[in-house]
Amino acid sequence: MKEKTEIKEARQALDQAKKDLARAKKTLKSAKNWGIFDLIGGGGFTSFLKRRKIRKVNKSMEKLESSLENLESKVKHVRFDRGRKVSNGALDLAIDVFFDNIFTDFLVQRNLKTRLKELKNLDKKLDDLDRALKLQGR
Repeated sequence: MKEKTEIKEARQALDQAKKDLARAKKTLKSAKNWGIFDLIGGGGFTSFLKRRKIRKVNKSMEKLESSLENLESKVKHVRFDRGRKVSNGALDLAIDVFFDNIFTDFLVQRNLKTRLKELKNLDKKLDDLDRALKLQGR
């Protein structure tokens, strides 16, 4: 009976992690789209809007981090590589918005693309765990 309860708790934690991952991917894709617009000549205001999106990305990444920690506490033998936050400090904002140039925009876009790839890899790992938990729950 204890095993069924543990599997149920793990599945609930997994479901929350998957929801938080979906939210993080969605906000990251939005920031990436603003980054593309910025690359093709959006200017300083576009960079500012992109940075606001990046701030939302990082908040969603913090929520995802919390969900993954909870999941790892329920499934002791599994560890996940967390996607890193997108650099978004005052210096990043100043360089991206006030010294807006294609090189900075390209570097930010590459960073966003890398973070999205990390989240897609995490998504696959969560799907693998989901299948494993379903098999255990039978």
